[in-house]
Amino acid sequence: MAALLGVNGIVGYYYSGNRYQVQHALTWPGQPFGVAAGEITAGEEGITVSRLDARGRGIIRLVGAVLDASRYDRLRLETSGLSPDIRLGLVWRDVNRRDGGRVFWLPRPDQGPIDLSLAEQSWWRGGLADLALMIQGPPQESLTIHRIDLQATHPSIDQFLTQLWQEWTLFSGWTQRSINFLPAGKRHGLISPVLTIAIWVLVSTLLYVAIRWRLGGKWRFIPFVAPFMMGWVLLDARWQWEIAQQLDITRQKYAGKDSREKRLVSEDGQLFLLAEEVKKVIPVDEKDLAMILPNSWEKDQYLLYHMRYYLSPLSLRGFYKSELTGEEAYPGVYILILTGNKRVRWDKNNEVIQQGDMTVSAEQILTLPLGNLYRTR
Repeated sequence: MAALLGVNGIVGYYYSGNRYQVQHALTWPGQPFGVAAGEITAGEEGITVSRLDARGRGIIRLVGAVLDASRYDRLRLETSGLSPDIRLGLVWRDVNRRDGGRVFWLPRPDQGPIDLSLAEQSWWRGGLADLALMIQGPPQESLTIHRIDLQATHPSIDQFLTQLWQEWTLFSGWTQRSINFLPAGKRHGLISPVLTIAIWVLVSTLLYVAIRWRLGGKWRFIPFVAPFMMGWVLLDARWQWEIAQQLDITRQKYAGKDSREKRLVSEDGQLFLLAEEVKKVIPVDEKDLAMILPNSWEKDQYLLYHMRYYLSPLSLRGFYKSELTGEEAYPGVYILILTGNKRVRWDKNNEVIQQGDMTVSAEQILTLPLGNLYRTR
């Protein structure tokens, strides 16, 4: 009875008012977005399209993952500066089809915001990947998109309970907290299993108190303890299931492999391979090895310390660098440039490492996905 009351309370909370729609709506600015074409930035007034690209296009990537179309039924756009020469469209890729991307040009109202009922569109079905907003017009055109709302569908009771169950049984994967903490399902979900169990225990206790108060009789300790212990067992079973799932993944990933093979399939596999190849060509007693990080050492501490560990017993000089300093401009210095550094580049034609006006003559020794190794001359 307490469980039934608890579930009814959760459903009632979301079905009173528009709490479900508010929580699950996707709104820009607010949600992260990417820019695939044009000069587009986010500001206080919204998303500003300063200029379209040479082809007269601006593309705002809204959702990178697969979007379940059934969970959203209305699109609303508030814009200013929308000239007659500009048209807006939705671009996406249907996960059930192998053809290219598709586009739907949004109808323009005489006045006011663009308000489109997605539920009435035959193409708004199933899974939609890489959903984006396309702006098309003359390259010099600009406009401001004050708000983009993708409004959530009001679910039926069956859909609501199905979503709740899917969130509670979502496998979150291993983290450093997994051994002691329950991930508690989907982040920002409807309600976590922990809170649900707490509500159930509280309702069970209040029901017992109300019944005993009404009917009288001897108070017993077990009705207070039993719901708490049952809730504890249920959460522990959920936690054990999570650990068992991760154990199976770990077994498939690492079982039967030697230490080197385990390193290569780990999250640091490419870093380990880079360090391994570097150590093959550099003498152990070499002291002139500099590593150039993609960004500053504050942002790249993970790369910094892990590479330092994997390169052992080689010692790094200046391993905090994110750019050339001029100390490398003498023969015999090994320079390891990690992928992602946009300030330092290799000029293959002239065989020099270049950074602005500074050039260092060098030869390329190694080329790997995560970095390249050079030796000055």
